[in-house]
Amino acid sequence: MLPFVVELEQNKNKKNIVFTGNNLAELWENFKKQFIQIKAAGGVVINKGSRILVIKRFSYWDLPKGKIEKKETIEEAAIREVEEECGISGLKIQKEIGSMYHIYRSPFHPEPNNLVLKETVWFEMLYSGCETPKPQTSENIEEVRWMTKEELPEFFNNTYPNLIELMEKYLQTAPEKK
Repeated sequence: MLPFVVELEQNKNKKNIVFTGNNLAELWENFKKQFIQIKAAGGVVINKGSRILVIKRFSYWDLPKGKIEKKETIEEAAIREVEEECGISGLKIQKEIGSMYHIYRSPFHPEPNNLVLKETVWFEMLYSGCETPKPQTSENIEEVRWMTKEELPEFFNNTYPNLIELMEKYLQTAPEKK
């Protein structure tokens, strides 16, 4: 097991680790080889009222996302996952807004080799329908909700650090929808 993972798991106050080296591309490739790698896609979904679609899973606010299936494009996966997790349809991708990584232990692989490095590619999506979102409870989603920008502090106060970073960057560049 990677020593920094043990340190992170034992010291919950530590949130960041910085790697440096002369050849960052090679360092990154070697780093990724230490994990089970999963690629996922999801959406920052905006409705006609400029509200943002959020989900609550494991008592944390999150954005809808999931694994890319074989023979599926990243865009197709993003739309499918949002539709499945939130019970809505008719989404339109506007643009890619970035990607992020996170590490977790998979319950589907035995320790110590159960560390997953998951990359999620995010898209801005527009929703113009009128369906009431419904949580996909089989995926442990407890709640689906449209939040106004004024309600987002509630999201930021109970979500993951990488989602805070993604959303802050997105909100700085997102055009106002009327």
